[in-house]
Amino acid sequence: MKQLRSITVDRVMSWSPCPDWKRKRVVDAFGGRKSMTPLEVLSLENVEPQDRLWVVLREEIIPTRELRLIACWCAKRALDRERSAGREPDPRSWDAVRVARRHAHGQATVEELVAAWDASWDAARDAAGAAARGAAGDAAGDAAECEKILAHVRRVLRRLMRCNKMFACPPLDADRLVHRDADAAIEAYLDGVNTFPETVQVQAYVPKEIEEEHVKWIADDTVDYLLGRIDEDFGDPDEATEASVIWRSLALDFVRAVLETYYVGSYVPQGEPVTVDVLAWISTHRPDWNRVAEGV
Repeated sequence: MKQLRSITVDRVMSWSPCPDWKRKRVVDAFGGRKSMTPLEVLSLENVEPQDRLWVVLREEIIPTRELRLIACWCAKRALDRERSAGREPDPRSWDAVRVARRHAHGQATVEELVAAWDASWDAARDAAGAAARGAAGDAAGDAAECEKILAHVRRVLRRLMRCNKMFACPPLDADRLVHRDADAAIEAYLDGVNTFPETVQVQAYVPKEIEEEHVKWIADDTVDYLLGRIDEDFGDPDEATEASVIWRSLALDFVRAVLETYYVGSYVPQGEPVTVDVLAWISTHRPDWNRVAEGV
């Protein structure tokens, strides 16, 4: 299924929201915008977190595999909270999460997945979107937990968006950097203005690079700090523990993975913006707009 990169009021209504969300309320939430990206939906402060998640956590927006992994992430957090509260979850619940994660990665069959969930909850949770929304909904009463789920889903979306080059018409809102070619960016920009300008600029963006030397410096600093703390609490304060090559290598892998996740969705401009004649562009790409463009 091809994932949506923009969400409209009509699309939201087609998903049959709860009775509290009449069309007028959805329109008001959009704030006059014709469409929003999934990231923009997640950032709507005038909408409850669980409602934002309801919109975004579906196969039309996020691939099934990622939905399953989000569900696993939420379920594991719920089990961890139970354990922290002194209520050790049933081992079959942990097993269900492990099997679901393996299934998402293609390492477990549907039969194994169903059996694991049957054993844990006496029901097969086989719909990825419903599982993700259900796991998120379990924590809906906890505002702090909802914010953590929102942040996690944002990271997933930004990772899915990441590619070698993106395009946008400045000024750039990072959450709207969703176009894989310049013409798509121009069309989206013009479709959102009341009056066509004479020209429009389009800017190319590339993923932000992480300098390897900087990564190594952070990794070394992390290892030295950690060993210093351990020596202070458990070791000989007069004889510092030397970091082995293996430890430094593991720290480097760890820091690199963290930074790559941290910078997911971070793009920087490539070159100068290109100025495009709007009338000429419309004549070539959207001739059906010509009558509207006569007012340029």
